[in-house]
Amino acid sequence: MSKIAKYSLLFSFAVILLSLTSCGKQVTNSNLLTGNPADPAFLEANQSMQQSSNNSQDAVFEGMDAAFDYFFPPPLAAQANTDTVIYTYENGWHHLIVNHINDTTGSSYYLDDSVQFKDTLGAVQQYPDTMNLGSVEVHVKRYLHIAQYDPYATFQFKGDDTVTAAALLVKNADDTTATFNGAAQEGAHGTFLHPDSGVECSLDAAVNHASYDLVFVINGNNCPLSGQLAASGSVNIVCPFSTDTLTISGSWTRTVNIGPNSVTIIAHNNTTRWILVIPKSQFCDNNPVVALDRLPGRFQP
Repeated sequence: MSKIAKYSLLFSFAVILLSLTSCGKQVTNSNLLTGNPADPAFLEANQSMQQSSNNSQDAVFEGMDAAFDYFFPPPLAAQANTDTVIYTYENGWHHLIVNHINDTTGSSYYLDDSVQFKDTLGAVQQYPDTMNLGSVEVHVKRYLHIAQYDPYATFQFKGDDTVTAAALLVKNADDTTATFNGAAQEGAHGTFLHPDSGVECSLDAAVNHASYDLVFVINGNNCPLSGQLAASGSVNIVCPFSTDTLTISGSWTRTVNIGPNSVTIIAHNNTTRWILVIPKSQFCDNNPVVALDRLPGRFQP
């Protein structure tokens, strides 16, 4: 594996976030038909885009974790058995490449990661002090080749999944909450087991994501107090059920508005708009937005 390039930041966080603002905070076409939230097409597209959002969030937090784990015991380098780990520090950025191949399953994992830590006054920290950590910025590219279904996974997928993402996590002035903003692009190609029937469905998706002002309690659960998630892109699914074959294709947009007690999901394709309002607890129990279980010990309130 080649060494990390001198300027290995994958892209500008600000540019990418601005390029994706069209995903959310917009008024959809009033001429669209009103769809039934029980429509199988909506259910499958909504689930796939939610999973895509989760994958993007996971990649960001894996990038953050890789940097933390490199500094704090046990060191990441010491854990590397079949892993290849390369690390450099330059111009205030920690650069990590982690490459792992599972010799048993044939699956592979590749993470190209750039992370910057700042203290509460905005000064860059080469060695992060969790007692005085103000923000973490992450730029990451993660590639997964999943050769076998994981029976323990909620969404059982095999194939190729690539995420390119950037995110900024900032500790707020109240010292108890943090705000997460991010942008990502995900491409997935493979198959998944339908959670209700076990039928193997094909999936080909290319989705842009943006997270706007997700505010959460640092040592709380993984449910944001407020914020918005937005996604748009192409989603193509074919599920050959015994009674009929479900085919979904084309462009989809999905916006998730997180309120105090409820979550509103608005999704549309070229012809139809679906609006679903669910209790906030239901959304957060089924679809963790950010991996807050990884945060305790990172930011100290």
